[in-house]
Amino acid sequence: MHTLENPLAAPPSKPRSTDTLAFIQNQLGDKDAAQAEKLLGKQSEKPTDAKGENWGDEEEPQDLQGLSDEEKQSIEAQKVFQEIISRESLALQKFFGRSFEIPPLPEEATTERIAEWREQGFELHYLPSLSLIDITIDPSGAVTEVRPNIRGWKKKPADRFFDLIKEGKLPKEAAELKGGWVLVDTRPKPSYDDGKQMYPGDLLATALAELNRQGLIKQASFDGTTKLPPTSRFGISPRELADPRVMAVLVKVLNIESGEASLQRAMEFNILGNLHHPEWGDTSTSEWFADTSEWFADQYGAGSQQLFGGSSVPGGLSYVSSFGLDNRSGDIGFRLLGRFSQAKAEPPKK
Repeated sequence: MHTLENPLAAPPSKPRSTDTLAFIQNQLGDKDAAQAEKLLGKQSEKPTDAKGENWGDEEEPQDLQGLSDEEKQSIEAQKVFQEIISRESLALQKFFGRSFEIPPLPEEATTERIAEWREQGFELHYLPSLSLIDITIDPSGAVTEVRPNIRGWKKKPADRFFDLIKEGKLPKEAAELKGGWVLVDTRPKPSYDDGKQMYPGDLLATALAELNRQGLIKQASFDGTTKLPPTSRFGISPRELADPRVMAVLVKVLNIESGEASLQRAMEFNILGNLHHPEWGDTSTSEWFADTSEWFADQYGAGSQQLFGGSSVPGGLSYVSSFGLDNRSGDIGFRLLGRFSQAKAEPPKK
């Protein structure tokens, strides 16, 4: 993980309350909770006449009349926050088959910053804190079985991923989600085109070109000699991506002021793909993950291997494999994940 400190970011916005009703009540002064709930949109339907027809948009909603512009903006902001929380809650409920308590958005996620992130191709999503496997241990302490524990998880990682945990070549934490709000790069993976493929509208392109100029990355394909575009996410080795100097340049593009950033872990890629971005498994390129293991060490030599996956050819969201840390495959890109330090996961409802 790389701590995010972005000197290019805009000055932080005015802090806001993390409790919706408390925030509104603070803006309204002595108005009560019922009024605050109404202003949050729970009774915000457009007024209608006796026939059920809208009166029109000319008249300001009665609940907002008499409020200052600042108060109105605060109310509209809370509606945006609640819409995001509701979206995440519904998606988690549908996939996991149970409800989760979703905490307020991180303080940094103002309406202005949310709009900016969306324009740049980033989205806020919430991941609960939980393990996605059940482990069976025999009396001697040996792991005898590792199996997924989510019913209906059709696009789960390939069985070999869970076998690696059973064999002790991946830590069991590889199958756990770290709870909290995350900032996700929503760009689809491009299809393979002899290494010339690019992520659409890639905001990392300029940073990658600069890293190439400095010699911190040296993009090449497979044989280590075929040069790729210096603005491309492909042909970069896991060892280079793990260099703090490289990550320090890349994470500035996320433009968040606090928290951490890294490559996505295999499980984060899979769950976010299942929840929100199934198209990540639709194209013939893969992405490096943050996980390392001893997978295939006997075949490719001793030492750690870096996990990658996602290519549609072997299995899409389910595909997981690994290569050595110096591999420069022209069909393997990467995706960053930003995690906000303020976000705290809530335990799932029983």
